[in-house]
Amino acid sequence: MSDFTDKAYRTHTVGTILLEIELDGKTLYLSDKYITVGSNLYQGLISDFGSAGVVGGSGSLAEMSDITISAFNKAVGGFTSFSRFSELVSSYSFEGRNVRFLQYFDGLTYSDCEVFFSGKIDTVGFDALEITFDIIANDEVYRTVPIGRITKREFSTVDEEFVGMAKPVIYGKSPDRSLISQKDWCVFPSIMTDKRTQKHLIADHAIGAASMGTADNFPVVYIEELKKYLTLFTAPNDSYSNTDAGAFHTFNQGLAFTLALRPTVIGDQYDVVDTDFSNAIDESDSTTFTVPAGKLFYLKFDTLPDLGPIDPANLKLRITIDSATGSSPYATMKYSNAFYDGGVGQASTGETVDSTSVSNGYEIYTFGQDYSAHGDADDQADRENAWRWDELSKYEFGFTVNAGCTLTITDIVLLVYNLPSRPNSTVRNYRRQPSRGRAVRNG
Repeated sequence: MSDFTDKAYRTHTVGTILLEIELDGKTLYLSDKYITVGSNLYQGLISDFGSAGVVGGSGSLAEMSDITISAFNKAVGGFTSFSRFSELVSSYSFEGRNVRFLQYFDGLTYSDCEVFFSGKIDTVGFDALEITFDIIANDEVYRTVPIGRITKREFSTVDEEFVGMAKPVIYGKSPDRSLISQKDWCVFPSIMTDKRTQKHLIADHAIGAASMGTADNFPVVYIEELKKYLTLFTAPNDSYSNTDAGAFHTFNQGLAFTLALRPTVIGDQYDVVDTDFSNAIDESDSTTFTVPAGKLFYLKFDTLPDLGPIDPANLKLRITIDSATGSSPYATMKYSNAFYDGGVGQASTGETVDSTSVSNGYEIYTFGQDYSAHGDADDQADRENAWRWDELSKYEFGFTVNAGCTLTITDIVLLVYNLPSRPNSTVRNYRRQPSRGRAVRNG
């Protein structure tokens, strides 16, 4: 997620961001999921709610500047004559249109929704997969939120880099969250107040949920390097306190996290005619992508940072399956290594997708235990070397559908389990310097 989404979640822990764009005689209602509020249906086309020009540590909405949002370049409901969002933009002049962002919580009426950001569209850009809008803020709607700050007097062991940052403020209901469904996570922007004990300030007040440290409600943090949210797990020896003085979680033993990454780039092995695979990576169970018989569906990642050693048993590819046609087995999940055997290239042995996979609704391929196409040279010693982060950006991941079959999926994700934490970068509340320049889109 981006800095702007991070800002919204820090201000309203749980809820849905609603976006409204005023057109000629019409209003376009958008969100990151399909939801009806009042009489308005908000279409779940938003892929990223953009980045704030200034996030800062003050927690003040008055500092939010120009932003950029991204949406899937798909058909927009209510505009049946246009097959893609970009076609709608070509017919309507979007530049200069008024937009506003609202925060919705379950149980609220439309009139109860708070408008927390308003502005005008500056520029529009698009490609085959996404459409982006640069939005300039309206100064008159800025509001200042009272804040508390981190001080050495209150937290004697806190690092200097955190001094002066805003203490997190959380309100709203804390829902359960699953490992895969990131959009349902309850996000806790934490500040490390003691590096030795790994004690983190979750909120500057008591939080209502008494079971905040249980498996279903465990804190989720933001990894700045990846612009993504991650779920944390600890060893048994950890503690949680929730009082009027603040909510804290202390990790007294080793801390590890699970990384869920969705590939976003078409691989060399991809030969499906439909190149718009956004339905396979939009984290929605209601959208699907079908791969025809005999076709290869392989995706890859942009450059990834090195986040520590990768245990082969903890490196897995998961697809969520909607349906399949033909006779089992339907497909084989694999990774493809273009650098194997001196650049000749080879696909791994793989994991079969069969009737059991379809019945379960998913299949997991632990490709870290499959060295059949690992490494740069065709020798056993190289193949069995440990997996590295720089390799993940070179390899392609996906599946090959068997002849006479089709496979329809709703999601594809690479899971890396039990990564060690880096206390100075994994749990933090970043402070940034104000800038008058245009916002730069992350990713």
